[in-house]
This record gives sequence, C-alpha cells and structure tokens, in this order.
Amino acid sequence: MNYINLDHGYWTKAYAEGYAELLASEREKARYCCISHCIMTTPPHNSVLDLGCGAGLLSDYLSIGRYTGVDIAENAICEAAMHRKGSFICASAESYVPDSAYDVIVFNESLYYLPNPKSVLWRYQTYLSDQGYFIVSLFQPPFGHRSYDVLKGLTEVVRNMKGFEITEMRVMGDELHWQ
Repeated sequence: MNYINLDHGYWTKAYAEGYAELLASEREKARYCCISHCIMTTPPHNSVLDLGCGAGLLSDYLSIGRYTGVDIAENAICEAAMHRKGSFICASAESYVPDSAYDVIVFNESLYYLPNPKSVLWRYQTYLSDQGYFIVSLFQPPFGHRSYDVLKGLTEVVRNMKGFEITEMRVMGDELHWQ
C-alpha cells in the first residue's frame, strides 16, 4: 500500500508556516463537527485518543472526561498545549504507547502518512476500552494518493479483528468515512 512519506521535518515546517490556520478554516470545521458528532452520539465517549492531532483542534469540539492528542510536530503540540484542553504528547503514531485504554481512538487524516497503517490500526485495538471504537477520516489529497485504497485495506484489517465490525461508512464530498 502506498503512503505519503512526510516526515517530522515536513510537519514542523508546515506548522511553522501556518498549517494550523488552514486546519481552523471553515472547510475543516465541517470535518471536526462530523467527527465530534460521531463521538458524542456514540457511547462510550469519556476518553479520546487523537493520533495525528496536529494543534489539537478536535478537543475544542468535545465535552469529555479525557482527551489525549499525539502528533509528530513539536510546534503543533506546543500550540495545542497552550491553547487547548487535554493532554498533548509529541510522538509518532507508530511509537506512542498509551498508558491506558480509550473509548475512542481517532485517526483524522493521519493513517495515509504512515508506512504501514494496517499494523498501526491492529496495534491500537489493544488500547480500546471494552466497547471502544475507532474513527477514521481520510481526505483525498492533491498529490495522487488514493485514500480510498488505504480505507479499503483497513476494512480488511477490521474484518479480521475479533469483536470488530464496520457500522458506518459515509462519503462527504470527495471523502469516505467509516466507523
């Protein structure tokens, strides 16, 4: 499966050049509203782990007990820690090890940046609470990568996870979401 190879240096530079402002735009607010609605209307939702959280904008849309955001860009994590509620950790999704289980684990526009998204999703299932669930949101980026192909590969993984099922898939414009 192809992935978009953007490293720590890329993201640090992107956030230094104002990427957080782009994520706070009206277009992106619709995505955060959709994800937060899914979380807040699907119990359990007392704890959320947001992998690839950027500047932690999703935390602004949630009223929950515990939010943890993880991102590889240190400057994004610093901004999140200064302006958002929750805990923020600078680490990659591949290396981060949660200290406890979460009700919801979110991959918002982050899985296609990982070399092996299937193994990352598989690994994080062990950090879900008993009735916990994943939310994955993928965008069709302009540089030729097919988010649909990533999502298709991930559905195969989910179908092989004991006790997991895909309960919802939704297309928003040119985006396909599943839960």
